[in-house]
Amino acid sequence: VNFRFNTYFYGWQRIDSLSESADAKTTHLRGYQNYLLEFKSAKWSFNTLAQTEEDVVEKTGRGFAYRFYNLYVKGSNLFDVLDVKLGRQNIFAGTGLSNLDGLNLKIKAGKNKEYQFMLYGGALTPSLYDFQKYPDVGSNYHFGSQFSYFGVRDLSAVISYSNKKKTPEPYTASRVDSAYNVYETTIALDGPAQQLTGIDINYLYLGNHNFFGRAYYDIGFSKLYRAELNVRV
Repeated sequence: VNFRFNTYFYGWQRIDSLSESADAKTTHLRGYQNYLLEFKSAKWSFNTLAQTEEDVVEKTGRGFAYRFYNLYVKGSNLFDVLDVKLGRQNIFAGTGLSNLDGLNLKIKAGKNKEYQFMLYGGALTPSLYDFQKYPDVGSNYHFGSQFSYFGVRDLSAVISYSNKKKTPEPYTASRVDSAYNVYETTIALDGPAQQLTGIDINYLYLGNHNFFGRAYYDIGFSKLYRAELNVRV
């Protein structure tokens, strides 16, 4: 069992500049707490990273709020070939970068586990990292795959694919018609899913010299999305 907790508070005064009273001010005190809790056994673990916040003096905003950045169950090296993660987690898989609530599978093959294949998918985590205002999964999702090769000493090569769609929440706004009458309308934005494929290569030469390069291609727009080359000597 691993548990870590920390907290901090800060205070301030807010003055109402539109009030004619000399005492038109409020005093505020707000606190934050961070929690990390892990339960581990030989092959299974439960992992969570959370934060709470509250107004101790004078409520502002939501008053009390919570966030879960991680909340997942993980099985490691099951049947000597499989890693499983289920729940809220961070995805770092080449072109695939996000925080999602879903499933992540990794298969490790070869004599020294030099071939690794990852498959993941799920709903994008709400922007407030809570469980109350879930966006529509059909328009807020992320899934993809990654193949990694570690068969040559000091060399890693990764090929990845990512399909991610994130739709902003609708909002209301004031507009003016042709007769200059003001009216309220709902603005709903949408667009195609972003599909990327790419390759990452990293090589460490003689333990001191590092070469890294990557190139990502946007399938939807049929153009190069990102390219990078780093050399350290």
